[in-house]
Amino acid sequence: MTADKGTLSLGLRGRLAIWFAIGAVGVLIVAAIVLYGTGVASIQGTLGQTYCQIASRVTDQFETHFWQKTSLVRNIALDVLTSEAVIESNNDYRDHSPARLKRRIERQELEWEVSNDEKRRREYMHPQLSQRLSILANLEEDVVKSFSVYGIHGTLIGSTATTGKRNVQDAVWFKNATNNEAHFTYLDVHPADKLLIVAVPVWGGANIAGFVYAELDFALFIKDVLSARFGQTGEAIAVDYAGVPLIGDPRAFLISALSEKRPSNIVPVEGVGPGSEPYWVSLPTSNDGGFWERLVCVAPLASLNTLREIFSLPPWSIVVTQSPDESYAALKESLGSLAIAGFFGVILVAFSGGLLAWTMTQPLRDLREGVRQFAGGDR
Repeated sequence: MTADKGTLSLGLRGRLAIWFAIGAVGVLIVAAIVLYGTGVASIQGTLGQTYCQIASRVTDQFETHFWQKTSLVRNIALDVLTSEAVIESNNDYRDHSPARLKRRIERQELEWEVSNDEKRRREYMHPQLSQRLSILANLEEDVVKSFSVYGIHGTLIGSTATTGKRNVQDAVWFKNATNNEAHFTYLDVHPADKLLIVAVPVWGGANIAGFVYAELDFALFIKDVLSARFGQTGEAIAVDYAGVPLIGDPRAFLISALSEKRPSNIVPVEGVGPGSEPYWVSLPTSNDGGFWERLVCVAPLASLNTLREIFSLPPWSIVVTQSPDESYAALKESLGSLAIAGFFGVILVAFSGGLLAWTMTQPLRDLREGVRQFAGGDR
């Protein structure tokens, strides 16, 4: 009987200690949940704003870089020699009927293909203009792949290259360009060739007389702009309307970020109109089941998109992001510190609870001992 009561008494003390420990664990879990929730919300808001500030600076740099690197193309279009060569070439076709023009262009293309030799092909070009184009291309030889000038019918007049076709009537850029009567700057990217395509009109009086066409090394073009890093994993990426990088391999989070049709976290930027403001989104990651979300800011290239919109070309954007591990490093450290402190706290509470339980059950032990002595005749 005594042994049974002793066992019951020890069980009570053990249960009290366990209850104290469970209570401490509960408090720890609630504190961790509160810290995680408030910490994630705070970090996302702060980093989202920061990423969009970075993205806005990168878009400004990208657009400025574009205008600087393509200034030569515009200067070629405005050059007197270019205008004279284009007008002279157009006059050669002025009295041609459509059928005769087509036959002549086909014959020229055949001659070009047969003359698969640089020297012979140069004979078909305007010598002074081609030489000038080569000199100007050498000023930006690290970026410029080729400069070419075409007449209003798409025939090659002068170029730095002798590859490709002599007539570009079937080229996408030419079809787009000939549908415009106002001044324009056509730009597009050929991802497979890593080329940035730029075309501007050459004016002959009040009408477009021809076109200056440039192919730029897009990888080198954006190297100085998008090579900057923040932190260990922060990066800026140029993407199309669907989130596919203009250069590089597709990534799922980029496509998800650009699929946001009505972004809610818009960051106002001075000088940027409605619909072109940067915005940030948080995206679940596949590596950890969505426990940590990737923060991404999307900033449209507003001025370049305005140029592309003339030709019904889809917009481009700059995406700024960082690895979730680095984004939430401070919060992870706080949760880790809380877990360590909580572990020792639970041990301390359990020990204190056991000591308190021992103290609380001491009167019961004294009473039991007194009853035992009384039953044994010890009065």
